[in-house]
Amino acid sequence: MNFLGHAFFSHTEAEVLCGNIMGDFVKGDMRKSTLPILIQEGVRRHRTIDRICDSTKSFLEMKKLFSPRIGHYKGVVVDILLDHFLAIYFNKFHPMPLKMFSAMCYEKIEQCSDYFTQDFKRVFNYMKRDNFFMQNLELINIQELLNSIVRRSPKAQGLEIAFEDIKLYYQKFEALFFQFMEEMKVLEDE
Repeated sequence: MNFLGHAFFSHTEAEVLCGNIMGDFVKGDMRKSTLPILIQEGVRRHRTIDRICDSTKSFLEMKKLFSPRIGHYKGVVVDILLDHFLAIYFNKFHPMPLKMFSAMCYEKIEQCSDYFTQDFKRVFNYMKRDNFFMQNLELINIQELLNSIVRRSPKAQGLEIAFEDIKLYYQKFEALFFQFMEEMKVLEDE
């Protein structure tokens, strides 16, 4: 999952939400962390979401639909696609409208800004300014996001063709998204 998915599957306490969203920017063993306990819990939740997400049948099926040229970036593209479909169908899964949910999340995350990692501070400024949670509603924004990854990372060459696969298999990805949401219900017990 990408940022929206992590927020969706997070708990609502500000610190847990912050840790969950910041999870990719926090390294190391949480047992040795100096972060507040609830932020640590959020980071652990982030890692649990990633572990479960990446092992679902639907996630693995989505990865297979992409060209081999995309390589290890297939998982990144699937994460982005999952956020796209979650944004589109948000009202089917959450009682709050996406726009309101986004504003609430950004506000709660910002409450923990004293604990942001240096890298996450920069990303959060863009996240809030550009409203990452809403950004993936439009398919064209996914293409722009993929292109920006290619510009930032020479290793991502080949990723530009992912958008062609997305268009080609869009309905299949959409069906797999709904299967994915069913598979992720195991998080309710976590």
